[in-house]
Amino acid sequence: IAQMVPSIYGKVSQIPEAMIIPTAPPPIQGLGNAGGVQFELQDQGGGTPEQLQVVADQFLAAASQHPQLARVFSFYSTRVPQTFVELDRDKIKTLGIPLDGVFTSLQAYLGGIYVNDLTLFGRSFQVKVQAEPEYRMTPEDIYGIYTRNAEGGMVPFSTFAKVEATTGSDLLPHYNVYRTAEITATGRPGVSSGQVISAMEDLAKKQLPAGYGYEWTGTALQEKEAGGQQATIFALALLFVFLVLAAQYESWAVPFAILFGLPIGVFGAFMATWLRGLNNDVYVQIGLVMLLGLAAKNAILIVEFARTRREQGMSIREAALEGSRLRLRPIVMTSLAFILGVVPLVISSGAGAASRQSLGTAVCFGMTAATVIGVFFIPWLYVIVQTLAEKISGAPKEEKAP
Repeated sequence: IAQMVPSIYGKVSQIPEAMIIPTAPPPIQGLGNAGGVQFELQDQGGGTPEQLQVVADQFLAAASQHPQLARVFSFYSTRVPQTFVELDRDKIKTLGIPLDGVFTSLQAYLGGIYVNDLTLFGRSFQVKVQAEPEYRMTPEDIYGIYTRNAEGGMVPFSTFAKVEATTGSDLLPHYNVYRTAEITATGRPGVSSGQVISAMEDLAKKQLPAGYGYEWTGTALQEKEAGGQQATIFALALLFVFLVLAAQYESWAVPFAILFGLPIGVFGAFMATWLRGLNNDVYVQIGLVMLLGLAAKNAILIVEFARTRREQGMSIREAALEGSRLRLRPIVMTSLAFILGVVPLVISSGAGAASRQSLGTAVCFGMTAATVIGVFFIPWLYVIVQTLAEKISGAPKEEKAP
């Protein structure tokens, strides 16, 4: 689709009678009508629609020159051809014509008006009146419309109306109270939606005059809101792991020996993501949250055994070495089973492969780093944490192991 859109745009842009802009579908079906990010340019100073049009044109011209933006467009326009009917209200009053009757006649002849329902042959039909097409094809046909005055006479519109051709806005959209011009922007190949959002925000700071602002809507708004929750989600995941380990070991110190080893797995995930040229997207972040529990599993196997040996009277260092030696085989077996299980995600292809590759790369190589490097660091962390914990708690110094 990304390759087809520019090709189609090059062909339809040569049609002078219409503005046709092909776009990719939105990433989440039902959330917006097209792909890209939706930028709401707001008139926060109470200006006219024409002033908003000038600011929008200037912003579009600057955005079209940005190296990261491919297509930036807006359907907001105050140049739509319109017909303005100027009424001589004094003459209407002199002729005894109700003003609402004038508007009703315009609606009935040009747009149609509902009268009532008619039941015929056991079915109900709506009765609507409207002028035949040949009598409402040109603006001058308005002069041929008649309306009734208070005395029952028919008065033509040519008596009190003047028709003028003008331009204006067919729609005046608002977003969060303010009048707005919605702008859709898409990035060039290889440019993420987050980079497009940053580019549009930088342009807004430089280009928008006083009295004008912006807001995000659609998928861009959801991305902005979700992006700020990454640190909170990681903090809650770490807190949850810590509380579970504290309850399991009945100690506030021992879980730190496990938690301090988690950055090794996170480092491996980020390193592999960077080497493969992948973005830190939501799939990588999901993999990191899952990695917190998986990497902690290896540390638990060592710390649990070392803690048992320490309670049996073995020195801290000997307990750590004994635990890492005896639990090496279970750690390697379980880790290899998991790593090989997610290899199909890493090398996946076809529809949706990008999400599977991001998730699989983060989890696979993060777990690999946690296994290969972690088995050397976890015993060392246990020795440090357990030694500090016993010094703080006032436990007697251990005797040297034979």
